[in-house]
Order: sequence, then structure tokens, then C-alpha cells
Amino acid sequence: MNAVESAIQKYPLPWSRLLTPRNMARLTTDCATALRLLASLRKRAITDLFPPFAEGGKFDLEGAALAAALTEKLFRMRAFPYRRTCLRRCLVLYHLFAKYGLRVRVAFGVDPSGEGDWAGHCWLLHEGEPFLEPAGSNDAYHAVFELPREGGDA
Repeated sequence: MNAVESAIQKYPLPWSRLLTPRNMARLTTDCATALRLLASLRKRAITDLFPPFAEGGKFDLEGAALAAALTEKLFRMRAFPYRRTCLRRCLVLYHLFAKYGLRVRVAFGVDPSGEGDWAGHCWLLHEGEPFLEPAGSNDAYHAVFELPREGGDA
């Protein structure tokens, strides 16, 4: 676990902090962003879903911590219209983290150990290491490619 991952997981988010006007606005716009992204998932090429980062964004720890918490809560809600998958989770977190200045990549991999069946999985990377992933959750998978691609090409 790197320092940024640890900071996000340990960032205190008491109700008094969540209910500030600034954070309520963030949560509202982040929820709308998540719904918009998930609704467009089937209509866009996978490379279009993970565009290169804009330069110059300053890292906002509180915003990133809110985004991580919101994403987990959204996918746990019974009324949320989208079932949690690794791709949906990565898509939402990638875009929300980019908004808050945190550069992550998405690794796509396969588990070739099955009898005739291949299992696929994707996960976040920060500085080349799995990010906000349960320990060992992607050990069986071999990364095939990452997005956004190096050199700015999505």
C-alpha cells in the first residue's frame, strides 16, 4: 500500500465534514458523473472511456477520499441501477480521481488457469502498483494492457 492509498483509506469523513455545502456539491456532481459514465459504457469504445489526463491538476486528498467512499456506497445501494463490476468501478474511480488530480491507470488482465475458460478482470494502478484493491484480489491475473496508454494516446 503506497502513501496515497493509505491516506485515502484513513481520511476521516465524519458527517460534519460530509454535510458542508462544498462537499454536498461535490457528492452531487460526482454521483451525476458516475451515472453519466455508466450510462454511456455500451456506446463507447473502451479506449474512449479512459482519456489521457489533463496536465496541471493539483491533488485534492479530501476530494479523492470522498470519491472513493461515494463509489463504494453507490455500488452497494440496492436502488442503484448498475451492478458493481470491476470495469464499472474502475471507470467511475478513474474519472473522479482525475477530477481531483490523482493519476491512476487501469490494468486489464486475464486468468488463463481455467479449463478452457478465461476470466477477465481490471484494476486500478497508481505508480505501477494495484491501488485500492483488496490484497491478493488480482494475483491470478496477468496484465495484458493498461489505459490510458503511455504517450497520451487513449
